[in-house]
Parts: sequence; C-alpha cells; structure tokens
Amino acid sequence: MVCPCILPTQRVFVTVSSLAFTVRYLKRGPNVIASTLKAPFVVEGASNVFLETIKRGENDNFGRINESSTTTVILRFYEAFGGHAQARLKIDSHFPVSKAYVTNLMEDEDEELNVMLEDGASEELAAVVKLDFHGFEVKTVKLVIGDVLHSDQE
Repeated sequence: MVCPCILPTQRVFVTVSSLAFTVRYLKRGPNVIASTLKAPFVVEGASNVFLETIKRGENDNFGRINESSTTTVILRFYEAFGGHAQARLKIDSHFPVSKAYVTNLMEDEDEELNVMLEDGASEELAAVVKLDFHGFEVKTVKLVIGDVLHSDQE
C-alpha cells in the first residue's frame, strides 16, 4: 500500500514511495559535482525494489586498520508495492567485493550470496548479486570488501 503525503515546502501531493527520490534528487548542472560521479550501487530489473540504506557494518573496526579486520558495507533494500521481484544489484568496480551475505537486521549472516563478475562497457568488471523479494520484504545485504575471490562470469 502506498501512503499519500504532502510536501509542505513545495505544496505537491506525492506518494511515500516517490518521496525518497524527490528528497534525494539533485539537478544536473555545471556546478554540481555529483552529476559527474558514477553510482556505486545500482538496482536493476525491478522498479519496485528500493535501496534505502548504505552504511558501514556494526562489527567493523573503525580504529586502526590491521590485517585481521574486515571492512563491510551494509545495504538495506525493500520491496515497496507488495509484489514479488527478482532484482540485480550491480556493484561498481571501485568496491572489490569478496563475499556477500543476506543478514538479519542485527547483521548476523543468514546465507551467502553468489557474487558474479560482469563485463561492462568499460574495461573494468562490475560485481553482480541477484536478489529475490517477496511482497513488502526488507532485505539486508552485507558486502565484505577485499580481494575479489569469485570469478563466475555471467
């Protein structure tokens, strides 16, 4: 179910599902640095799946980096319209993902996901993870950053 709301500063009637896009939208122009940056994470194949949160893992060592510490990135997705979806998460090559896990909200690992490498338009390889969603499902994915171990070609 999509809930309607009103943006008081713009006096525009929008839906909650499009509110995040409206708030985070940056207009392109010569003075906007963000217009030249490439998105690190892209959800493809499912317009009803939204990437809501990007953050560092709760168990990461935020102090000095040593060889035994791991660096993780947590991504939280949700299916917004009550349907099923099969989405592909495309990860930019600047993030060398060695492993990916579906976790619970406390970031405890539930299942390991298959990280595949895909040839892009450039010479660099992008990592791809396939995600299945049920209606209104919230899914948390933990990406372990490090040397790329998987070399499965799609």
